[in-house]
Parts: sequence; C-alpha cells; structure tokens
Amino acid sequence: MRRQCWVMSLIWHPAQAAPDRETPVFDQAIAGNALAPSESVIAFGEATPTCADAALIALWLDGRPPATRRVYEADAAALLACLGGVPLRQATLADLQAFAASLARLAPASRARHVAAAKSLFTFGHRIGLLPTDVARVYH
Repeated sequence: MRRQCWVMSLIWHPAQAAPDRETPVFDQAIAGNALAPSESVIAFGEATPTCADAALIALWLDGRPPATRRVYEADAAALLACLGGVPLRQATLADLQAFAASLARLAPASRARHVAAAKSLFTFGHRIGLLPTDVARVYH
C-alpha cells in the first residue's frame, strides 16, 4: 500500500524556543512523549509530530545558516506530512521512497535536494541515538 503525501509548512510555535538539553521539551523527546497542543514546538495543521521528532529536527537545524534552516524546515515538514503521523522512529525505507515519489512533479535537481535533506535528517537522528535505524543508508 502506498502512502499519499501532502506538503505542509513547518511553523515554529512563537511562544517557545527550539529545544535544547536544558529544556523539558528535550527531556520529553528523549522519553518519546508527545506534546500537548498548547505545548507544541512545531504545528502541522491537523497532525502534530511527537516531541521527539520536534527535538530531533531542532537539533538537526541547530547552527545552520538562517536560509538553510528555512529550506530544511520545509523539507522536514513535507517529510512528516508524508509520514502521516508516523513518528520518525518508526519510519521505514518504504516511507522514504513514498516521500521521494511525492516529489515527482519537481525537477530532478530539486527532487534530489529534498531527498538529500530527508536522508540527512535520518542519518543525523541515528548518529545521535534518537532513531533506532538509519533508513536513508539503504536508499539510493
């Protein structure tokens, strides 16, 4: 069964800073807890990612130039929208392939950049121990 993907924009909640190791948000992320809607760090229309996903994305974006952050935030939002509520910890190679397929309308170079960003997120998450596997490793 193929998963249908919709692209949605990533919005940082204005009342909160990005999670870091001194915030309860990061502690909740490590525990795998989801935030209540009033505590959301990232909002996705109807689907709010788990706190772990929000913290992982914030860590992945940390230290990147503002323009890169904006582009990668949009890429992460599109990936999470494509996952349809499945946490990044549970994403599979098929999910990454569905994400890539959802980008078919884009030029090859644009599609490759979006997929590279998603792969980077999965690899980073696995490298720091927040994701159990690196599904991007076998994607080509």
